[in-house]
Amino acid sequence: LINRSSLIEIIILFFSIILLIYILKSLLRLILEKTEKVQATIALIIFNFYLVKTVKHLIIGIILTFLIYYFLANKNKILLNVHKILVIMSLLLISMPTIKIILFSINQFFQKEVTNSLEKKVHMLNKNELRDIYYIVLDGYGGANTLKKYLDFDNSNFLNFLKKNSFYVNEKSNSNYNFTSFSVPSVLNMDYLSSFNIDINDYPSESVHKKINELMKNNKTKKYLDEFNYDYIMIPSTYSKSWRPDNLNFIFEENFISYDIFNLYISKTIISRIKFAKTKIKEKWSDARRREILRQLAFLKKEVHVIDGPKFVFAHIMSPHPPYVFNKNGSLAETKSDDEEWNYPKEYINQIIYINKEIKIIVDNIIEKSKIDPIIIIESDTGPALFESETKMKLNINNLRAWYLPSFDKKLLNDELTSVNIFRIIFKNYFNLNIDLIEDKVFYSDFAKEPKKIMQIR
Repeated sequence: LINRSSLIEIIILFFSIILLIYILKSLLRLILEKTEKVQATIALIIFNFYLVKTVKHLIIGIILTFLIYYFLANKNKILLNVHKILVIMSLLLISMPTIKIILFSINQFFQKEVTNSLEKKVHMLNKNELRDIYYIVLDGYGGANTLKKYLDFDNSNFLNFLKKNSFYVNEKSNSNYNFTSFSVPSVLNMDYLSSFNIDINDYPSESVHKKINELMKNNKTKKYLDEFNYDYIMIPSTYSKSWRPDNLNFIFEENFISYDIFNLYISKTIISRIKFAKTKIKEKWSDARRREILRQLAFLKKEVHVIDGPKFVFAHIMSPHPPYVFNKNGSLAETKSDDEEWNYPKEYINQIIYINKEIKIIVDNIIEKSKIDPIIIIESDTGPALFESETKMKLNINNLRAWYLPSFDKKLLNDELTSVNIFRIIFKNYFNLNIDLIEDKVFYSDFAKEPKKIMQIR
């Protein structure tokens, strides 16, 4: 993940900070006589730069600054060395964001190889009979019913295209959870998170994040497919990079550090509270998201077919989820939203209109270039989190789901099926595995409100 441009950015950032500190130190020496006062002043500036993000923090920072100067001026013996402590603290504050970025990259680059094994009885199929499987997740794409009812958007043009191409479209589709970190893991593990001793009411605790990441890295779908010698191809978003399995065959990705290193760093400083800086960070993040999505779509349209099968292609595309980065024709969006601003229904619909055009091309290319008719699942993890209360809930759980299942009796499918049973159906009917469907349930929580309790609504 650390390419040449990323490395240059890290080096430039590091030496820029050192240069600024040196200039600041030189200027302060012209004003202050004593070395400890110069060091304390620099340390306090750094301290406030990184830790002050609210008015409350600013008041605390000013009070602390005056106290330090008071004790230094009065030569309190106990606190004469306080500037040394501040210097150490400031160095830690400077280095921690950079260290985290580097460690993240190293961790992503050097993956441990883990051999997965399953104890099960299977009827092994001839390799020539194995179909490529595409699981394409369009993040936050709403279901047809709620798009029409609450957003006055008729998505029949796209859905009819899918139906004409022999897709089965769930008209009343629901996701099992209304949050990506719960929804996608439950799909690929073919079960509810409670079955893996994950208490989702503790989200977003570090322990829950860790368990979910491990669940995704070693998901059941991959374990089953490993037994049939499938290649696991991942086309992740920035959000889903941490789901990367240990023994991955191929990963297509935008360079995370290349476009986000300054955003990561600045977000930890007082600059992130300045309106101008906020706007620039938002713009850079939107540009990065746009580039990421375009490259993912281009790879699915033109390049994924080059990889020999049998292969499982898992693509997580952060669209139509905000930030809204496309107009309906694919040009730049009019509104500069951030990652969680579900505030612009018109812009949200523009994302759907554009992504529909791209998915049509992708579907045509996949079917045309596959030697054996593939299995294609196009679905969203959740619907949009627009509006409030009951309307928000209905939109949020009504998702898109379309199945392309060659030589399969579609009468076995119904609109009541939820996402958790997708791969149970595929493994049962295409791989002759003795695996049954489980009860369809739907869970919901409004994470913008307290307490963040999950409730079962179906």
